[in-house]
Amino acid sequence: MLALLLNAGSPPYQVMLNEFSGTFSSGTGPNQMLFSADTATNQFYFTCQQDNVYILGNFVKQAENVYYIESANAAVIPNQTVEYADYQFSLIINDNDCTFQKTSQACTIIGNSDRYQ
Repeated sequence: MLALLLNAGSPPYQVMLNEFSGTFSSGTGPNQMLFSADTATNQFYFTCQQDNVYILGNFVKQAENVYYIESANAAVIPNQTVEYADYQFSLIINDNDCTFQKTSQACTIIGNSDRYQ
């Protein structure tokens, strides 16, 4: 009975692994961008709702914590190599260096996956 009381109302516990998978965010509020990496398919989903940008791309592991990002929209996200460390990485987007911090172990997309191209 005591164990039930201690766990009652507790939020689900999710372990975030220090690996290049899951959902990462950069910025806050209307400027927030999401980058979700799916290691099962080696695909990523980039979301910038403010600019109505939804990009699907691929990534390839080149070395330990080093990934080559290949975007379907190189005008926004040029093909590039990123280094992942301490739950974060930097990515060039529209000629700006943006740092993404891991927020979830799950790969998250906004809306239907068909909007990502």
